Amino acid sequence: MRRGSARAPTLPITLSLTLTALVSAPALADEPAEATETPETPETAEAAETTETTETLVAPYAAQWALATDLAFSPYSEGGDDAPGVMRGLALGAHATHRWGRWGLGLALEGTLWRLTDVVGEDDWFAALHIGPEGEVLSAGGRIRTRLGGGLAVLLEGSPLDDAGEIGFYLDIRPAGFRWALGETVVGLDPLTLFTTVPDAGGIPLVDVQYRFCVYAEFGR
Repeated sequence: MRRGSARAPTLPITLSLTLTALVSAPALADEPAEATETPETPETAEAAETTETTETLVAPYAAQWALATDLAFSPYSEGGDDAPGVMRGLALGAHATHRWGRWGLGLALEGTLWRLTDVVGEDDWFAALHIGPEGEVLSAGGRIRTRLGGGLAVLLEGSPLDDAGEIGFYLDIRPAGFRWALGETVVGLDPLTLFTTVPDAGGIPLVDVQYRFCVYAEFGR
């Protein structure tokens, strides 16, 4: 029996070394290079903070506290047996908002008046007071606003089927509104919003869905 010299398995070793190199290369490439630290001074910290703020919002859109009043009307509303009509609903509201950068949280108070036609063709006028929290987010440097709110709806003026004093709920959705600065004041336009109020949820519910057009003025600091 012929005995020859043992030979090392070169192919498996070569493949192992190749795989190790391929796996190690990305990890070595991802290692951050040693950076030279620059000592931070109060001046550089303030400048960095100012730059970050101005990149997000610009004055007067960046008001931390804001008070606003708005006027909304509904060319169309769904409820009762009536057909679409102009000025079906009208609302006057006040809003107080506190902002953390682009995000804001506030409280809304609104009086709403709307008309529905009953089953015999007569007009019934309703009035309700709406109060509740709302949240918002600003974009495009504060020039576009999205807002969502909801809370309690108190019926002030009802009908033979809906007594005044009933308490229900409401939902206010404002997908995108436009804002312009006039000096220290911001004026805004919400071209299409969805407002749903249910001031009387018992028995036969009183439900009104309004598609609104809103304008407002905001004062802040």
